[in-house]
Parts: sequence; C-alpha cells; structure tokens
Amino acid sequence: MKSLRMAAAAFAAVALAGLGLIAPTSAMALPSPIIDPTATVTLNIAKFLDNTTGQPNNGTQQTVSGTPLEGVDFDVYKFTTIDLTTNAGWAASIVLQDHTLTAGEIADGFVTVNSVNYPFTLVTTVTTDAAGLATFTQAAGAGLYLVNENLGTSTTTPDASTITPSAPFLVTLPMTDPVNLTSWMYDVYVYPKNQADSILKTVTDGNLGTTNQNAYTVGQNLTYHLASTIQATDSNGDGSINGADLSYYYVGDNLSTYVDAQSVTVSVGGTPLIGCDATAGAGTDCDYYYWLDYAAAAGDEVKIIMSTSGLDKIVAAKVFDAAAVVTTDIVATVTSVPSTGIIPNKGEFIPSEGWWIGQGGTDLTTPGTTTPPTTVPPTTTTPGIPSNEVVSKYGDMQFIKYDAKTSAPLTGAEFTVYRDLNNDDACAPAEMIVANQIGSPVTTDASGAVLFTDLQLSNFYNNATQTDLHYYCLVETKAPVGYNLNAQPIRFSVTVEGDVTNLAYTVGTADAQEVQVANEPSNLGNNLPLTGGAGVAAVSIVGLLLVGGGLGYYLVGARRREIEQDV
Repeated sequence: MKSLRMAAAAFAAVALAGLGLIAPTSAMALPSPIIDPTATVTLNIAKFLDNTTGQPNNGTQQTVSGTPLEGVDFDVYKFTTIDLTTNAGWAASIVLQDHTLTAGEIADGFVTVNSVNYPFTLVTTVTTDAAGLATFTQAAGAGLYLVNENLGTSTTTPDASTITPSAPFLVTLPMTDPVNLTSWMYDVYVYPKNQADSILKTVTDGNLGTTNQNAYTVGQNLTYHLASTIQATDSNGDGSINGADLSYYYVGDNLSTYVDAQSVTVSVGGTPLIGCDATAGAGTDCDYYYWLDYAAAAGDEVKIIMSTSGLDKIVAAKVFDAAAVVTTDIVATVTSVPSTGIIPNKGEFIPSEGWWIGQGGTDLTTPGTTTPPTTVPPTTTTPGIPSNEVVSKYGDMQFIKYDAKTSAPLTGAEFTVYRDLNNDDACAPAEMIVANQIGSPVTTDASGAVLFTDLQLSNFYNNATQTDLHYYCLVETKAPVGYNLNAQPIRFSVTVEGDVTNLAYTVGTADAQEVQVANEPSNLGNNLPLTGGAGVAAVSIVGLLLVGGGLGYYLVGARRREIEQDV
C-alpha cells in the first residue's frame, strides 16, 4: 500500500499559513499574500532515472543528475470540493496528508477519510519530453491536485515495464514561495524519482567437482541464480526508508519440463535470509515464503514472496551498500534432455507494489513473519519484469567399432564413458572409477555402433562458449571375440548439441558426433606354436612308425647276415 504524500515538504506550512489568512476588505488589487483565484498555475514534472537525492523538495527548480525519461505519462486530477482560496479548503486538504491511497480509489475517483468523501476528476494527462519534462498549465487553476504516474500507458526508454513508478502525490497550486515567504509561487517544480529495475539470471552447470553445479548429464544438479535489484527510496513519503516503501517483493521461475526443482535459498548482499515453506503452515521468523512447485503445470513453478521482515532487511542492505541485490538460488536436477539438446530457463520479479500497480495490477498483501500468504502469488497473466534467458546444452556421441584390416563393423564390444574430472590431457586410470562413470556400459550392435546420449557440451557450460574444454573418456571394457581390448582410454569432446541424426557408418568419414574405433585381431591374427596339439601328435606317430620300420629293417638285415655266415 502506498501513502499519499505532499510533493513539497512545505505543504503543512502552507496549510497553516492559509488558515491564518484574512479575506480582502476592498476591491483593490489583491496583495501578494493572498491567493489570486484568476491566476494561471503551472506544474512542472521533471522525470529522471535514478536522479540524485538530497535536493530541496520545496517546489523550486533544482539542478539534478540522472537520465531524462521521455514518454512517461502523468494523470493530473483535481479535488472538486476543496477550494484553496478559502481557509476551509486548506483545513479540508490537510486531513488528506496521511491518507493511504489505493489503486482502487484512483479508479473510483474519490478518497474517503473520516467518513467524508473527497472526489476528484481527471483534468489532463501530460507526457514527459526528451528532456524528461512534462508541464501542466491551468488558467484560474488554484486547487489541490493528485498526480499519478501511469506507466501502463507510457512509452518510455528504457521499457516502462522495467521501471518502478513514483508513488502518487498531492500538490497544492500555488505554494508559499520558500524564498519570499510573503508571496505565493504559481509555477511549481516536482521531481518524482524512477528507478529502472532489472533481474539478471545465470546458471552454474559446468563447475567440475562442485556440488550442485556440475550437471554433465541426466541425474546431475545445476543451480540457477537470479540477482534482482532493490528500491531504497522513501517512496511513501513517511520520512524513513524501510520495507514499507516496497510493500511487496516477488521472484518467480517457471522451470522447464527437463529439470526438477530441489531447493531454493535467498540472500541479500551475501547474507542469507530465513525461508519458510509456504505449504507447511505457520513458520518462525520467516523472511520469505517459497513454493518449489506452486502449480501442477508442465514444469516446476518456483516462487518466493518477502515477508515484512524480509522487506526491511533487503532495503536496509541496499541503504548500507548501493550495490546490494537480492540473490535467489534454485538447485534443480536435470531429468531429461530434449532432442534439440537445449534446456532454457528465465525468471521474473516484482520489485514493489508500486511497480505492480503501475502495470495495472491490483493491491497486494504483504505476509507477516509467522503466517504464510493468504493469497496466491501473482500469476503470469500480468508478468513481472523478465530476466534474460540462460541455456544448458547437451549432445549425443556415437562410436563405431570396426576391424582395422577389413573395416567390417564389430558387434559385441562393450564400452563405458567416464568424466575426465581432472580435465587433463590424459584419461588417467585412477579417474576411471565408478564415481566418474556416466551411465551403464553399452554393447555395439550389428552395425558396430554404440550411442551415448545427453552429455553436456565440452565447449559450452555456465551459459557461455568456453575455450577450456571439458573432456570425456571412452573405455572398452569388453572386446569382441577374437579381438584385442583397446590399450588405453579414448579421450573425446562433445561439441554439437542435440540428437545424433546421421547413423550411417563409413570408415574414414566420421562427423562431429561420431568417433570411429579400430580393433585389431588377437595377436594380430597370427597363430602361436602349440605343444600337445593334434598336429604334433600326428607328426610323432609318423616318426614312431619311421623309427619302428627302420628298426625292423635293421633286425631283418642282421639275421640274414648271420645265416649267410653259417653257410
């Protein structure tokens, strides 16, 4: 909720001064201490992005820094029952100073205070020019005005959807001149401040060996990081800068169907905040409430909403350190990979209730520190400020096993892929362990092929193209019959995302998603000398026969010689 405040600090003083005025007693020209009801009033609205604070807000023209915002619309309303040329009019207007204005009241056209209605009507809409200046001029226009920044109709640069509007404000025209306190100032300057809000998304999915940041394949975790800006201005004009100036803060992330949310944590300026599960009922000292899967949609919807204490903490952090942002970390598991090999993600956030109302939203409710929100978070029908998109990329690799001599494909070879965790030039045997193994062993089919799917690209991780490649190791864990195992692992990289589309096999013409592995026959196809085999036995038998025959021939010859000698 936004408090309705006077544009100038001098409002109360002006009101009191008005109460002390007396009506003129003659037809003479009105002296300067008396408001001239016929005078032309002018309101100059100077609009800058992140303009310097600390300037006097007394209605005079100031020198400010910042980027002029062109194309910002301001709706100027005038209260129809308050006449500032009378003491009664000033007395009536002072009761509106601390009223909390709602978007509904602006739409209805009246404010109710102490059971009294104060109607107002739209006079005109003015738009800032290239210098960031919008000017409203009204003849005989003395009165109390309500000015509402309408970003819903604005065409600003930067995009109006990234800008938090200034809160609606009241301004009296004229005002007491802060320099010459004896006269009225009919030409008034105001400097409502804008801040361009943004949300930056990053992903850590390729930090080797780091828990929840090394999603090299399905089943591994990555972390999405959302860094969103914080408003730290007295937007409700109550004289202090705290969470009430934001009144609401929301971060959302609709994850893709290929990942599953595991946890969400929030910090500001590096300091963790206390999170409570919004589905678990009452919590304790909750700085924010979260949903890991808000709706039964296609993908997990992660949402967080700051409580009152969370709002105070993030604003205090911003006041202490101008560079402070809210960081939302979402850990998710890769559950599958699309055929394109690309898993996209982007988030959104609502920086304040003022921004939400400026975009046409309705009033929001800020949860307390012990009770979860009673209303659901905003839906994407009126989206928040979007983040950039990040992607994780995965690809497939095909390996062909073939005979080194004949180029014939070999079936029955078994391969296993490991992550080269040290990312060195060699797939050391010490790294070929179960902890580094990716999936189960795969056996070559009749075409000699094995396919390993869903491997993170070696040259793209953490949402950026990399020159420090991450490698994989292919190990042949079982050789085809009659062939040798590979003597050492084959180191390879994955550089093309998506499914393998070319499954044809031609030796010597492998594409970027294929590695061809030659295999030599056992002992290079040579036969080893054998002992005790069938061939040796046959030779031995022949030898024995020859020896036996020779011995018989010798014995027969010797007997014949003995007979001849006897004769």
